Amino acid sequence: MITISEMWNFLNSTHVSEDLLHVIDPKTGLKVPKHHYVSNAYWEYRFDMNVLEKMWDKKYTFILHSSLVNKTLRDYVENLESENKVYCHAHVYFGKEGSKSFQIHADYPDNLIVQCVGKSKVTVYNEYAEKGGPFLGDKDIEIGEQMVLEPSDTIFIPSLRYHLFEPLTDRLSISFPMIKI
Repeated sequence: MITISEMWNFLNSTHVSEDLLHVIDPKTGLKVPKHHYVSNAYWEYRFDMNVLEKMWDKKYTFILHSSLVNKTLRDYVENLESENKVYCHAHVYFGKEGSKSFQIHADYPDNLIVQCVGKSKVTVYNEYAEKGGPFLGDKDIEIGEQMVLEPSDTIFIPSLRYHLFEPLTDRLSISFPMIKI
């Protein structure tokens, strides 16, 4: 569906918009402010590819919010929308082995997740959240299912179900959040 090389090409040639790319610090798990990796080239804002490459080497996680990276991805999103009567988007997660994106959390929309490159350990918990966000409980939550996703594997995670993704290798996976029309 997509490769890490295609992601770098897309970032190097696309117009920077407000929420197109989030970069997650592996030490804090927090989003890095954009001014660290976006430069103003007078007429337009551009990603500073040298900074992004250094962040990649330091195991930062990249989250690209776009279904327009290539035709295959765009067609897939449009097909999900028409076949399932949902609004859909694509969130592309990519990072090196050992990178971290989010702690245990729940998302508001239903999510179909496709592993495109590498392997990711997925833990899905039995508990559901009242609203989306990180798990803030003071007790352990029960593991419902645990698996390793490899390229072309998919998993469906229902709305508000707690889950955790951990890359076991350099990885690229795509989350397709879907909200019923």
